[in-house]
Amino acid sequence: MNVLIVDMTHGGTILAHEFSKKKNCNVFVWDIYHTLTEEDISQLEIQGIELVDESFYHQLFNEKLPSADDKSEILVVAPVHCRLLHPPHMTHHQAVGYLLKDDIKVPIIEITGVKGKTSTAAMLKEIYCDKNPLILSSLGVEVVKDAKGITLKNDISITPASIVTAWRMAQEFYNDKIPGVGVCIFESSLGAPGWQMWESSLTLPRIIPLPREVVVPVKPNSRCLKVK
Repeated sequence: MNVLIVDMTHGGTILAHEFSKKKNCNVFVWDIYHTLTEEDISQLEIQGIELVDESFYHQLFNEKLPSADDKSEILVVAPVHCRLLHPPHMTHHQAVGYLLKDDIKVPIIEITGVKGKTSTAAMLKEIYCDKNPLILSSLGVEVVKDAKGITLKNDISITPASIVTAWRMAQEFYNDKIPGVGVCIFESSLGAPGWQMWESSLTLPRIIPLPREVVVPVKPNSRCLKVK
């Protein structure tokens, strides 16, 4: 398996590292925004990941190696916002779902949208506090154990690849101890991994954007609270 990861600025290095751990997987990375440091490049080389440039990408399609129907030659993975001449075979969101499809065996709640993601994550944390939730939000990575919140990492982005980071940190925290994480609450920018695409058996509630004005009943037989 050959994989080209595009965009090292928005979590590409994390995805590259995860793909490199797969058996017989050759990983190439294209730092399209030129943000990698010399130390970053050195770490990639240590992992056997090859840094390539734009000419490598164009050569692939000029020689007609990959196509929409044939991904046996090389899999191009790029974020949804990255404007490439040819659509990628897989987005960063889809790559996260693919990489973790066999790892996460608990329910997952995905939160995305323009506004209110972090507030929604905070509310869901309280709702599921007795389920040992793992929370990824713009506030950081947090686990709740025995109804007590424990911060594992502050100041983390909500790019799709951060879901991988959050899950790996939770694995290390619990160290395979039972019960471990009971539910995942993931805030993600520009969409969600869409775990059902990878034939997961999990029940996946989604957060649906509300209209600008909704009516919320406060309690039975009472007036309603109008929210704008």
